[in-house]
Amino acid sequence: MTEVRYHVAKEWDGEDLQPLAKRIGENEAIEAFLESWPDADASMANDHVWKIFLYSTLAEAQEHRDVFGGEILEIDADILEIEKDLIEGYEYTSFDVPKESIRRRK
Repeated sequence: MTEVRYHVAKEWDGEDLQPLAKRIGENEAIEAFLESWPDADASMANDHVWKIFLYSTLAEAQEHRDVFGGEILEIDADILEIEKDLIEGYEYTSFDVPKESIRRRK
């Protein structure tokens, strides 16, 4: 059975999913993160911009989308190297997610 994870993207362009820092550059990504999360510090921003955050359930992804907007992407997680933040408990990958393994949720 295929393992599935979900990601909430502001706008997915149909290409491989990449960490924000890889897409727009580290400094620009940190600035964008700090604008969106003004209570965060630079260390947290530097850590987060290199991750693609994942949800293990559709309900969690829907909750995030309902609060922050965006679209839900369903990802074939069998190919992903998934890590878990030991303090916060969220799942993420630091690697690109190939577009062939991503589907838009309606």
